[in-house]
Amino acid sequence: MIDEKRQGQLERALAETGGTHDLGDIMKGISSGEFQSFSRGETWAVTSIIETPKKRICEVFLVVGDMSDAIQLHDEVEMFARARGCKMLRTIARSGWLKWAKPRGWTTKHSVYLKDLT
Repeated sequence: MIDEKRQGQLERALAETGGTHDLGDIMKGISSGEFQSFSRGETWAVTSIIETPKKRICEVFLVVGDMSDAIQLHDEVEMFARARGCKMLRTIARSGWLKWAKPRGWTTKHSVYLKDLT
């Protein structure tokens, strides 16, 4: 399903978000419906729907691949989220992503800080 280059990207992305999931966890979540999978070309995005008391949120949990494909996936994910009544898209991303995201309506609200307690 995923080539060696993308496997490396996937492992780095999962490590950068705190190492909370591995590929097996993601595949299990997709199978159970906990996560949703989107792909275009060699790019893969994984989302989850989060229910809060005030809003339904579509969280873009993971994106690996090429930026040109990710741009097209962005619109597909947004349509998916709107169709399911989500009022917000949310993600954790590297700071360099903002130059691409800002023209598409994304804003930054906080920084993510991680402290490993193991």
